[in-house]
Amino acid sequence: MPLLAEMMDRVLGRWDRIRRYYFNGVLSHRVMAAQQEHRDILAALKARDYASLEAHVRGHNRGALAAYIQYRDRAATDGSSG
Repeated sequence: MPLLAEMMDRVLGRWDRIRRYYFNGVLSHRVMAAQQEHRDILAALKARDYASLEAHVRGHNRGALAAYIQYRDRAATDGSSG
């Protein structure tokens, strides 16, 4: 698991920079939930609970997609009114 931990640290560090500079409008309201989802994903990996892992990954991806769609729609609405 050391390799996985190193990869997660690297990915989350990069994601934090991306979030801060590019996706603040998308993630600001969702960051705490997303972090918990990531913890749940890691716990399922450690437990080798693959059914739970799949459910957590799918739920996380659905939540992220919904946030991006909401942001896109809001940006389109804001852009069309000006």
